[in-house]
Amino acid sequence: AQFLPAKSNRDWQILHHYHHGGYARTSPALLTLCEEMQQKYAIPVEPVYSGKVFYAVKDLLAQGAFEAGEQVIIVHTGGLQGARTDPDSHS
Repeated sequence: AQFLPAKSNRDWQILHHYHHGGYARTSPALLTLCEEMQQKYAIPVEPVYSGKVFYAVKDLLAQGAFEAGEQVIIVHTGGLQGARTDPDSHS
């Protein structure tokens, strides 16, 4: 993001601290969120990419980071194909 023009990122930001230890690393809280997304909402979420995004959004909501009525866009970053082939490989 440091190479983008300053005015192009005034309404969005990249948060780097929701990596749960790095690429393909997990935490018990992250794995629980992935299971909850499937069980409660029938949304398959894997812990390498999209699970971390949903975890971050849930945490930010709990912190009150968004104003009422504010639009939030979640960019699905892929990874679900890996969860289909070996669901236990990321734990």
